[in-house]
Amino acid sequence: MINDSFRENVLMGNEYDEKWFNQVTHACALTQDLEQMENGDQTKVGFGGVNLSGGQKTRLALARALYLKADVYIFDDLLSAVDAHVERHIIENVLAGGGIISSKTRILVTHAEHVIPLSDKVVKLTDGQVQVVQQTPVQLSENITSEKSAQSEGAVVEAQELADIPEPFVIHPDYDDPPLHWASFQKYIALSGY
Repeated sequence: MINDSFRENVLMGNEYDEKWFNQVTHACALTQDLEQMENGDQTKVGFGGVNLSGGQKTRLALARALYLKADVYIFDDLLSAVDAHVERHIIENVLAGGGIISSKTRILVTHAEHVIPLSDKVVKLTDGQVQVVQQTPVQLSENITSEKSAQSEGAVVEAQELADIPEPFVIHPDYDDPPLHWASFQKYIALSGY
């Protein structure tokens, strides 16, 4: 973040569109924060966002990304730095079907299993392997919930129930060091059908 106003940290040199700016800051649950700041969106955030909380920094970065009106958005662990109320707001106003970028491609990398039902496709990354999950996101979410419930009760899932869960297609990527290259993202995007 640059040592400038909140607004300039969202715009990053792009032209100011008041209506779009207000839609973006609302979608990112920043309206109340801006109202509480003495100088509103002209408040200086400080170098590296020193005057902002961790959650505000995350939401400001999200607002910056949304303001650009890109065709594809890749979010990495977006929801981990915000509380449950703000998370719900972001899910409803950004990520979900009725959100501000609902017509755009959204890729969410997350541990938040409760957002799986909102997905069109699920790609699971485990121990350096990419697994395309053949179930619908809702089925997958139900299976995860069932498995966690069974584990918490000390129950054993019957072999027949496991047989009903389709085997995922596993790809063994050929990684060089370091383990993450552009080819990894290309594979991930290709597996998503784009």
